[in-house]
Amino acid sequence: MLFSEVDRRLIEAQVFDPEAAPSFEVMKSCLVWPDECPEHISNEGREVLYDLLIVRGFLHRGVPLERWGLDPQFF
Repeated sequence: MLFSEVDRRLIEAQVFDPEAAPSFEVMKSCLVWPDECPEHISNEGREVLYDLLIVRGFLHRGVPLERWGLDPQFF
């Protein structure tokens, strides 16, 4: 399981905000919407969530798996 039960509940409890505007995260090289990241998620959960956001950016930009620098099988 990628997330603890608590982190998973926090993520699933996020409320979609249709008015939210994304910001470009330079260090992650991807777009992130404010309603995607719960405030009280654990550090471990935050790391996994950020990895998922980074991989989403790779997919949107068509970055090949071999250039991810992450284990694609994990995702």
